[in-house]
This record gives sequence, C-alpha cells and structure tokens, in this order.
Amino acid sequence: MIFASQNLFAISGKLLLVGGGTERDTPNSWSTPAFQWAINQSANKKALIVHYQTTSTFYPTYMTGQCGAIASKNLIIDNTNADLQATFDTIMNYDFVFFRGGDQSQYYNFYKNTKTAQAIQAKFDAGGVIGGTSAGLHILSKVIYNAQDASVTPLETMPNVANSSITLSDDLFNLLPGYVFDSHVAERGRFPRSIGFIAKWFNDTNEKIKALTVDDMTAMGIGTNNIGTVFGTGAIGIYETKSLKLNPFSRTGKMVADSISVKQLLNGWVYDFNTQTITTSGVVSTTGTFAIETNQSTVMLSGADDFANNSNFIAHFVNNIGTKELPVVIFSGTDTSVARQFKVNILSRGAKRCKIIRLIPSGIANATLLDTIKQTNKFIFIGNTLTQLNTILATNGIGTFINTKIRAAGVAVGFVGNNARFAGKRVVSDNYTVQYAAYDNLIRTTKGLGLLTNTIIFPNAFFNSNTNENSVCTIPYFMVQDTVLHGVLLTSNSYLKYAPKANNKAYFTSDGFQPAIILKNKSSIKTGFSNTTSGKTVGMSPRQIAGFEEMSVSFLDTNARFEVANNIPFAPITDSLKLSVLENDYKNINVTIYPNPTSEVLNIITKNVSEIFGIQIFDITGSVVFESQKFTNQISTASLPKGIYIISIKSKKGIYKSKIIKIDN
Repeated sequence: MIFASQNLFAISGKLLLVGGGTERDTPNSWSTPAFQWAINQSANKKALIVHYQTTSTFYPTYMTGQCGAIASKNLIIDNTNADLQATFDTIMNYDFVFFRGGDQSQYYNFYKNTKTAQAIQAKFDAGGVIGGTSAGLHILSKVIYNAQDASVTPLETMPNVANSSITLSDDLFNLLPGYVFDSHVAERGRFPRSIGFIAKWFNDTNEKIKALTVDDMTAMGIGTNNIGTVFGTGAIGIYETKSLKLNPFSRTGKMVADSISVKQLLNGWVYDFNTQTITTSGVVSTTGTFAIETNQSTVMLSGADDFANNSNFIAHFVNNIGTKELPVVIFSGTDTSVARQFKVNILSRGAKRCKIIRLIPSGIANATLLDTIKQTNKFIFIGNTLTQLNTILATNGIGTFINTKIRAAGVAVGFVGNNARFAGKRVVSDNYTVQYAAYDNLIRTTKGLGLLTNTIIFPNAFFNSNTNENSVCTIPYFMVQDTVLHGVLLTSNSYLKYAPKANNKAYFTSDGFQPAIILKNKSSIKTGFSNTTSGKTVGMSPRQIAGFEEMSVSFLDTNARFEVANNIPFAPITDSLKLSVLENDYKNINVTIYPNPTSEVLNIITKNVSEIFGIQIFDITGSVVFESQKFTNQISTASLPKGIYIISIKSKKGIYKSKIIKIDN
C-alpha cells in the first residue's frame, strides 16, 4: 500500500482555497479578509485573475478597492494560448494568481502539459500565491477531480465506489501533496462525494490520500509554514481514513468505509498540517461523555416515506425478524393511504396478518385493540406527527402500554421515512426539507421518543439538490449542540437496523441502494458554531454549521456492522409485557419448561407429545438459535450467550411462545 506524503511536507508557495459562492465588494464581506490575506502574502501585491472563457469586472476592482492589491488584471487562457511563452511571461509578472469558477475539465484539458502549467508551478515554487474558487479550487490539489464526465453527485457516488464518472488525475500541478479538494460542500451536500474521491483513488492506485473540503462562502489560506487559517461562513473539512485494514473501502459495489476521521474548522480556526492539530478561535466548548445505547427492542429506520422505495425494508421486517405468524401492527395518523399500501405488501411477503391502527384519540378508543397489540411483537410507524404521537403514547391505557412495549426485548419496531426521526434522542423539526433552512438558521430539535437514546436521525437525505445543505449541516450541528453520540443520514434508498444481541451488544446494519451514513461524536473535543455571516443582510443569523476537532464517519451496507453498545443493561420483563403473547394458551396445553432461568439445559415436559411438531428458539433479534422438526424433551443451552430468548412450540392447536432467560454457567 502506498501512503501519500501527508505529514511534515513543505510547500514553497501559498494557497488560497475558496469553496465558491458570492464574494462581495464591501469591507464587511465574508471574503474580504481571505483575499486581503492572499494579497498580503504576495511579494508585489499584483493579482492576476484567470479564466478559460470570460472576464469579470468584479475581481480586478475588488482586489484593488478592498483587498490591498496595487494592480489587478483579467486574463483568458484557453487552448489557443495556454502553451505560449507570452502567457508564461504574463503569469510570472504577478505574485497572486487566482482561478475563477466554471468547469474544471476545461482548465485541466487546456492547461495540462503547457507553459501555463509550468508557470503556475514555477510561481508557486518561487513563493507566490495560487488561489481558486469552485472549479478553480478543484485544480489546485495534487490529486484533482477533473470532471471529465460532468459533475458527479453524492447520490451517484455512494452506490459504487468504482464509479467511472469519478474522474481523478494527478498530472496538472503539485501544490499540496496528499490531498484532493472539493468545493461547495455544505451548499451541495458533497461530503459523501468527497469521501468517494479518496475511496476511488485508493481503489485505482492503492494510495491513501486525504480530502480537504471547502464550504461555499468559506476559504482557507495556507502559508509556507504549512499553517492554514480559515475565513468565512462555513467550514473547512479534512477527511482521512484511520482504518487499519489493508482495504478501508469496498472495491466493488456500494461505498463501504469505516474509521473515516473528519475535522471541521470554522472562521478564525488555525490548522497545522504538520502536526494535524487545531487552534480554535471564538466561542468554543468541550463535549462531555456519552451514555451507551440501552434499548432492548430491534429498531428499523427507513429513509423514504413512499411505498416504492421501501420494498427491501418490508421484506426484511417480515422475513428476517421474528416469525411470519405474528401479526404486524401499523400505527398511522389520520391519513392511512400509505399505510394501506404497506399492508398489502406486508401480506404479500407472507405475513399472516396485518392490522392498521390510527394513533389518534378516536383511533385507539377500542378495547379490543389492546388484545391485538398484546398478540404481536412487530410494529411499524407510518405517517404520524410527533405531537400526535407524544399525546397518544402518554395516554393511560393503550397509549402507555404501546410506549412501554416498543422498548421491550423481543419486540421489533419500524419507523418509515419522516417518522424515522422520532426514534432518536432528538427530533429535527419538520422544516428539514425546506430550502435554505440550515443556511437561514431555522432548523430546531425537540425531544424524541428515545428508543435510540444517543442518536439523531435524518431521513430523506440528499432527496433534493436544493436541500442538500440541510442534509450535511443539520446532523453534526445538533450532535454538537445537543451532545448526541451518533448521527444517522438515510437516503430514500437505504434503511438502518439497530439490533441488540444476546451477548449484550448492539449494532447498526444497513441495506439499500445507497449505504447508510453514521457519524460518531467524540468525548472531550473542542467544538463551536459558525459565527460569521455573508455580509449580505444586516442582522442575519450565521449558518447552522458546527466546528469540531474530530468525529468519525462510516458508510454501512449489508456486509458491515457498526457497534453502538456493549454490555446493554437488560431489564426484567414485567408480567404485562410477557413476550409469550399467547401465555394463557401456553398454560392450557400443559407444558412445563424448566429451569428458567437456565444455564446449561432446558427441559420440556408435556402430555401432548404427539401434538407437537416443531420447536424453535429465537434470540431477541429474531434469529433462530435452535430448531427441531419434532418434539424433544431436552435442549442444550450451554453454548448460548446470556440474555433473553423466545421459545416457540408448534402444535396442532397453534403456536405458543414464552420467554426464557439464559444465565452464565
């Protein structure tokens, strides 16, 4: 494996990395300090503005009027003059060369192996300042995303780590070794794409590099001392794999990655590229410690509200959790149209029964519903509002019974689309799908149901390019603000499963066309929030962007799992929540099971041996740990981890269940 030279390198020149967005010709603009930094770093304070097609009257005026340049000029360099000596000579007359936005494939195709490329490298090596914004930023890293197949989106990146549309190269400039750059990251929700770049490069070359990402209206100036200073309204992200695996990324299929370290730096923060340390500025705080996940039920979270994108979710819920004989109860709001579609598909998957219950006062005012709820351990929430849900679950009787049961061992609970938010510690407000909500500082959180006690969930992620900023900003922002350990991003084509195991551990797993994205917070790290506005409107609030010393991010699919709890403190099951939902029938068939709790063996005594034709034991995730097609009077439990199990006895009279508890030998 090749490791790119990422530490203790020395660069001769300086870099101004701008993530795109609108600079403004005013002293209070977010961009003015960044460009003033670049001009002050240049020896002759002369700025050359380069584009491959058009000129801009803004930049020369801005450079001389606000940023301190003594001269500034536009220069179009295309395929007709990129390799001319005159172009080389012109570039060498300026100590700050700045590439505008546009299409980086044009820059790359026009400048590769030309006098222009030679001049940029020579100017940088002589101590000059090279800068760029948007597409102009992309060409400044050593490994560059040259966009030969048009701009690839996060949703296009995640399904396939070997995506041929992710076109990378390292043969233009050598300005910052070991890095690939990405721009407009917050605005366009690009951080999964940025990680896709380093995954694709590793896939193609076996070389590990880092991604340096720049939000729109954000910049970083890097001096010859390898110290980077952040300017603007958003964050600078630094991503690298900390995995010890020889292959930290999937080489085929969905992008699967673990131990990706991410740092986010805010305005005024300083990053030392040699030591990889951060000096914070402004109002910062330190995270505390986090409790483990303690929920005992299995929880499934879907990223999409519509029926069409939940086929895999339904199939897994029906066929891979518990038994098909148990009825599935769908809890819905006033509108049950989507719930009815789910019911049809649940029955077509082999479930014996499916019941829709409306979680509104009139919907649960029926005593017979309590028996229905008692007779199953499989529930799905679709189309509810949090206010309505909290009201019902706090209502004595059926409501409080539901609220208790969905947290019990042996129970499976699914939350579909928008309702997936409710399962976590905090719930993102309903405007999470509104354009500019995070930019305008409008998203809030309220207390969730807390089945996942240390998690916040964002479904429908990246569903619309206009709201991608909400997708990538909201979760880390509230992980920092609300001290949440795990953040989950689910696209409309992915689902996540939380499953406690009999060994007292719990894991996230995922399936779908795209992987699930898991962010993990860290204890005792310095954190902060964006405090700089664009300067566009007086009194506007800063964006909802958090800064932090380090988190980790993982991409999960069916071949990976993410541990979220160890030594879950399992609580005893109360009589009102017996996992044997047909306890009375169980007693009526005159079966005795002992000892319970058990350590080594489980004995079964019955006078109705001829009526029993199957015995199964399930762990609390629904996985079969023992099965016999005929009656047996003794089952060894010595090899089972301690925990709670369900024994299912099939007889001619029906299926009867009860819990058993395995203790240490």
